[in-house]
Amino acid sequence: MLTQIGYVPNIAQSDATLQGLRQLIFIWPCALAIIAALTMGFFYTLNEKRFALIIEEINQRKNKEMATEEKTASVTL
Repeated sequence: MLTQIGYVPNIAQSDATLQGLRQLIFIWPCALAIIAALTMGFFYTLNEKRFALIIEEINQRKNKEMATEEKTASVTL
């Protein structure tokens, strides 16, 4: 990518190269973040039903971990 914008190491860079570097480190990441946010907004719907399902899964995992910890604690005593 750097060669495409005209970057040559160990020399002073041209204005066009500096502009290309600015685009690489600012404009493109911002544009991709916006695209990702829009994609998530359209395709990842978090409604009440899905939220309840996620909370239920989290609680099941916590209960499973707590049961495992209790078994481990009773064995080590």
